[in-house]
Amino acid sequence: MAADERLLTVSDHMQEDGLQSQGEVGAENQVTAIADALAQFDADLIVLRLHAPGSEHDNRRERGIAAQVRSHFAVPTIAFYFDSDGHVVDREEA
Repeated sequence: MAADERLLTVSDHMQEDGLQSQGEVGAENQVTAIADALAQFDADLIVLRLHAPGSEHDNRRERGIAAQVRSHFAVPTIAFYFDSDGHVVDREEA
């Protein structure tokens, strides 16, 4: 699934839960992409969509990204971890 499709899926899930979302596919480096986005608007929440550790699509670049984002930005952050079938298997809030 391409990044823009994943973004749309996450946005749809958030809207189903009554949350407003705004996002776009950004730079390959996640922290840089978030910094670029925050320069455009004041977010009140950062939502990360990550592959669950040990899943088929486990990505070494995603390991520790939630902690990095929380240390770089003064915006509440939630990370959702998805399995290979696209189901949320864990979530982490700060």
